[in-house]
Amino acid sequence: MKVITLSKQFQKGHPRAGSPTGFREKFLMGEKVHTIRKNERGYFKDGEGLSVREWSGAAYRSKQVEICALKSCGVVPIRLYRRFGLVDIFDSHPDSPVVVPINVLAANDGLSVSDFLGWFFPPDVEEFFYGSLIYLTDYRY
Repeated sequence: MKVITLSKQFQKGHPRAGSPTGFREKFLMGEKVHTIRKNERGYFKDGEGLSVREWSGAAYRSKQVEICALKSCGVVPIRLYRRFGLVDIFDSHPDSPVVVPINVLAANDGLSVSDFLGWFFPPDVEEFFYGSLIYLTDYRY
């Protein structure tokens, strides 16, 4: 079973750094249906079990507390593009891209659009984000 840790607070570099994310509550209420990660080495795989956790204190400097264990999660590759200050394409299938409005993608990740952009596209970051969308529920685009 793989482990995924939800952040309690917005991380350093985000415009709301140090403020609570509310991810745990949003996940438990069914509002955070997925999370997005770099997943460069393919750690997360489609269909595998997942332990969803939260840091008890400071990220990477405190113990992890399990929120729940999922028997299976969905994992799809994604590309996010920033163009004219907005993420405008969500590509989960290279041969047949799925386009999801930024407000839907952000809300399903438990964020407002401005917080989503601040999280994935801080000022010094490239125009693209490559990673994996990890479904925490049965919802699919």
